[in-house]
Amino acid sequence: MTKIDTLFQSCSMDYDELKYYTLDEALFKNHNFVKTLNSFLFNYSKIQDRFEQSFFKKTLLELREINNENIPFRDVLTILEKLNILDIKTWDKLIKVKNTITYKHPLDIKDLKDALESFETLKQIDKKTKSILNKNKPTQKDEKTNYIAYTIGDIYGTILDSLQKDSKTKRLKAGSYFFSYFMKTLLKNIKDDFEILVPFVDNDILKQEHKNIGIFHDRFIASSTKSKDDIKDILKQKVQKTYEDIAKDKADILKTNMSNHFIVANEDELKSIDKNIIFALNRILDAKELQREFTFDIERSFIKEYQEEYIKKHKIKSIEDIKQDFNYYCVVVADGDKMGTKIKTLATDKPTNIKDISKKLFDFFTKDEDIYKTVNHKFGGELIYAGGDDILAILPVKQDDKTFLDFINGIDKKFKHIVGEDVSLSFGVNISYYKYPLRDAVENAFELLHKAKQNSTNTICIDITKHSGQTFGTTFKLFTNRYNLYKILLDDIVKQEVHLPHSIHHSLKNYQTPILETFKQKREINNLFETIFNDAKEEHKAGLEFLKEYLNEVSPKTEDEFNKLFSELSLVKFLREDRV
Repeated sequence: MTKIDTLFQSCSMDYDELKYYTLDEALFKNHNFVKTLNSFLFNYSKIQDRFEQSFFKKTLLELREINNENIPFRDVLTILEKLNILDIKTWDKLIKVKNTITYKHPLDIKDLKDALESFETLKQIDKKTKSILNKNKPTQKDEKTNYIAYTIGDIYGTILDSLQKDSKTKRLKAGSYFFSYFMKTLLKNIKDDFEILVPFVDNDILKQEHKNIGIFHDRFIASSTKSKDDIKDILKQKVQKTYEDIAKDKADILKTNMSNHFIVANEDELKSIDKNIIFALNRILDAKELQREFTFDIERSFIKEYQEEYIKKHKIKSIEDIKQDFNYYCVVVADGDKMGTKIKTLATDKPTNIKDISKKLFDFFTKDEDIYKTVNHKFGGELIYAGGDDILAILPVKQDDKTFLDFINGIDKKFKHIVGEDVSLSFGVNISYYKYPLRDAVENAFELLHKAKQNSTNTICIDITKHSGQTFGTTFKLFTNRYNLYKILLDDIVKQEVHLPHSIHHSLKNYQTPILETFKQKREINNLFETIFNDAKEEHKAGLEFLKEYLNEVSPKTEDEFNKLFSELSLVKFLREDRV
């Protein structure tokens, strides 16, 4: 029954979304509506197929109404009718509806209404069946705690659509802030109706402006002892109120610019998907966000209007401001590692324990020196978004004697200190020439983050695109001995406390084969290193001595390992503004 329960969950989500719409023929031109409709019809057909193929027969076997499954389906229906689970005429109508949605294209509004009514009938049949199966097990499902999960994602897909070819940080930040503002407004509207588990909120937080940065994630999870129907009605009303609060007379236009998916389910239903209720809710929402297929009409977008107003009111650094004298900027994105394990440990037996994690994540962004001050004041960048365990910031590649790695080190240590030593952050860093399209830089940074998290935990993946079009990059696992040595070397070079020859790459490349052979045979590099740099200037000796220590730590034995070393040294030369 687990499979059919899952199908009902997915179909119910689509059904609830479809009920938001006033049904008319024009809806079939709305991409968001059509996407949800297709998902609903697919799951609806699968449910009816499963009833016919196995569910009903297994039910009758369990009730000992039949001895085996080798009986005609019409006989199965006759027995189900006697048990008052269904009547045959109703089932015949359901068959006609299923055939219509399978073979008739395109559907019309009448077909859609028939399908929605038929789904309600299927739910009643499912309820009656389970009631008979559990008649000796008194159930109080409606009295149990119900869980609500809601998402307005995919946020960044929509923001990047609104950015198009515009490379202004102002538009990116305004778009990001809009979604956080929408979620904040919705949370204000529902806070007295449900217990909000994620994100952490209280009355003070909901009143604060948070320096006009986005700190609210694209989803919330809540709980309530109200019935499912009451929860759905309340949520529908409060979402509509949120549209009206934000867009007023343009609420309907805003509605067409946004996705919204939600699920309401009790503990037993969710545990049929995953024993951890929070995992189950997030899995369903993740699947729904991946279905983003609507076309974003930038010219009719309320979000664009909001961006224009936001830009007029707020001072936001441009790429030119951020790059300073270096002519390059970096997009840094971060995401938490091992958060699933932490949630599993704390919230499997008691889902409300997720509030403790939510509070720690909020403290991470706001406690002591908040992340806004760190990015905007200490590092001279522009914080775009900081919510949940996600960060998006645009930073100078270097500022005075600091580099973007100093920001990453500090943020990661603070995350571990506040959220827990059992978690960490991973980072994607895209470094580009200041005229490089911001949209592309942001997308690249997210791809690098994905690559970093596939590599390991607490990892940083860096990619540099030169003005010439040349690209190079590298990946580090943070706070390993290798990374720490590299960071010291990089810092000393940037501070000009040590120096390396300008020909460092050329010199090492000429000796690539003997270097690899030396480390393959586990021999000392000292003599070979002195041969390579026998004519080094006095001013380079301290830097070369440190480079030798780093080379011994890296111990490259393959061409790939040697190329990775080259990329790391290329970043050093890039930051000291040499031609790479």
